[in-house]
Amino acid sequence: MALTIATLMFTVAFRGISVSLDTLMRIEQANRRIALVRSKLAELDLCGPIRPGDHASGTFDDGTRWVVDTSALIPATEMNSSSVVRIALRIDWQGRGGPQHREIATYRFVQTQPNQTIPSLEDQLRDLQ
Repeated sequence: MALTIATLMFTVAFRGISVSLDTLMRIEQANRRIALVRSKLAELDLCGPIRPGDHASGTFDDGTRWVVDTSALIPATEMNSSSVVRIALRIDWQGRGGPQHREIATYRFVQTQPNQTIPSLEDQLRDLQ
């Protein structure tokens, strides 16, 4: 009887430890993704002017896929060549229960000179590497 009770206690204890380790691993993965996203946002800050309608994508070392899309929040006009560009960074990964994704948006004031050629976002990010 004592052996049965001890076995049940160990089973419950090991199950609790297993769930705690699984939760800890998911928290560590989330923290790693946050660090990767912050790094990508810092790279975007280092880029020069960004064109509305531009796109870049890639994969982080852990397999998380990232996509950056830009759009004009306040477009440039004939009278004013300045604009505000919305930059949306989306990450996708395979999580528990299926595909997961998150999106973070930021904004950039872009002041361009007439007839200025702006390199693509993909090229600017590649040059930073």
